[in-house]
Amino acid sequence: MIGDVVNRTARYCSAAEGGQVLVSAEMYERVWKVADTEKVTIKTKHEGDFVAYRVKSIKDSFKGNKVVEKL
Repeated sequence: MIGDVVNRTARYCSAAEGGQVLVSAEMYERVWKVADTEKVTIKTKHEGDFVAYRVKSIKDSFKGNKVVEKL
């Protein structure tokens, strides 16, 4: 597989440490109400910096929610 989506995905995966979840700005727009996150920057040589969000936890108000737990 080739293309921008695959390249960007590889950048997020390589920037995440073991056990961490990084999401794109686009995905952050979908999960900000549910997840406690921290904004981080992924440095690249040719594509410019990517904005990412490190998911730290599920917000307390959503813990126990069966839909959220499946995510």
